[in-house]
Amino acid sequence: MGHRYTALYGPSGIDVRETVRAIDKHRGLVKGIKAHGEVGGYSRWGVETLRLGTEASRQAGVPVYVHLGRLWSDAAGASIDPDTVVPEVVPLLAPGDILAHPFTKNPGAFVSREGRVHPLIFEAVKTGVHIDIGRGGHMSYRAARAVLDAGIMPFTVGGDVHGYTIGPLEDRAWDGGYFDETPSAAAPPAAIGGAKVYSLTQVLNELLALGIQLEDVVRMVTCNAAAMLGMTGEIGTLAPGAVADVTVLATDHGRFTLSDSLGEEITSSMRLRPEITVRAGKVSRPDSPLLGRSLSALFCHGADGRGDAARNIPRPARRTRGVSLEPDLAVQGRAPEPPVTRRSRPSRRS
Repeated sequence: MGHRYTALYGPSGIDVRETVRAIDKHRGLVKGIKAHGEVGGYSRWGVETLRLGTEASRQAGVPVYVHLGRLWSDAAGASIDPDTVVPEVVPLLAPGDILAHPFTKNPGAFVSREGRVHPLIFEAVKTGVHIDIGRGGHMSYRAARAVLDAGIMPFTVGGDVHGYTIGPLEDRAWDGGYFDETPSAAAPPAAIGGAKVYSLTQVLNELLALGIQLEDVVRMVTCNAAAMLGMTGEIGTLAPGAVADVTVLATDHGRFTLSDSLGEEITSSMRLRPEITVRAGKVSRPDSPLLGRSLSALFCHGADGRGDAARNIPRPARRTRGVSLEPDLAVQGRAPEPPVTRRSRPSRRS
């Protein structure tokens, strides 16, 4: 409901003092502040919402997580160049803050209309700003390749899985900007962005297909995620005395096809599949129907998609650079290393 009404995201709805007070009261729960650096909002109130968000985050001592990429259409009578938003956003950020959606198909984010990563993104990473994938319903493999080829490696993997990505909206009112307030029934309902996303594991499989190595993907969803939340040594580690917070994933070998939000397809020779989860001593097995849909989203060719099936299909060659994830990294609870670009060339079909 909220995304349908742009004004709810404006500066008039932000109270910095009460935000800080709420964070102080719930330190164990609130780990950051979400704010938009988004084109449609920028056409209405510039970066004022983000400025207020960063003000609250500095006072509360938590990071600010910034959405990039268009959500709404420009305000009536306004015409914003999407590539002018990033230069207004980045100077407001500090080390430890997070920029989201590097692989989005939407304008006003990491990749310019010319297909190049904005120079200020590199500067932000150098100063200690982290990158979270935030896959959502707007994944573009073309944008992902541009970002990864430029040497930008995401720090964490946010699935951004929500109702808009797993089920249709009734009025399909997102064509100019996803959540315009004027409904339209001109087209049948469909999930935002075409291909649906149902689980974090599905996003991990996309990263593998894009050529990011398994050890880097694991780091993004374990020790790096813990560091982003200020919880290094508490979660994201197998260190003795830490809370058990473990997901066991199986690897399936075959030939799998994935699709982004624009319909572009890439193939992978490996797929991760959740087996069990252990959280604070409780063992759970994956039984959500959404996980079944997540796995079925990776179309398998010539194999049953489980275990050692289709081992005769060669895996793509991988080139390595930098330091690999040592087996004892999680056990020792060491701090995560800076992101290093390590990719193989994925096969793809357009």
